Amino acid sequence: MKILNEYLCLEKMKDFKQLFLSRGECKIYKRNELFVRKGQTNHFMGFVHSGAFCCFDHRQDGKEQIIGFSFDNDFVTHYPSFLHQTQSLINIKSIKDSEVYVLPYREIRDFFYKDEENLIFSKHLAEALFAEAYECLISIYCDTAEERYIKLIRTYPDLLSLITLKELADLIMVAPETLSRIRKKISLLQGS
Repeated sequence: MKILNEYLCLEKMKDFKQLFLSRGECKIYKRNELFVRKGQTNHFMGFVHSGAFCCFDHRQDGKEQIIGFSFDNDFVTHYPSFLHQTQSLINIKSIKDSEVYVLPYREIRDFFYKDEENLIFSKHLAEALFAEAYECLISIYCDTAEERYIKLIRTYPDLLSLITLKELADLIMVAPETLSRIRKKISLLQGS
């Protein structure tokens, strides 16, 4: 399966992961336990050794709106809050029991500023995160729900083994019933 968060392919990412594994504090998050709470400053970043996390906010009707996910061998944080040490705009919770290696802001900042190579890596990381967010924004404005679903499943065919259909529907911003109709339509088209 293609990596969900493509920034993980950056050169030097191996060193960054190793920093978490060697110096991070191993924490266990139970299902539905918050990693980041909206309105609070995010002082930590985590490397997901095993498990899964969901980034979300609440809409005006009170329902959760899923924004993204972090799975095994990925990082979990609200990056803008972490980077600028400001209040988080979203919540992040574990969607299954998860083992995470956590490092505080200061230690990661020190890693980034250790030398020019690490500073360049931090710049590339921020650029990659921005590019992913921007591509997502364009898709929300320009693609239909069906197109968003098809792109997601073609790019990440194993995604449905990691999240529920309800979570997938929320991610592409449709009701679960609409996703069912989209899946049925695609299935009928593939069968003919």
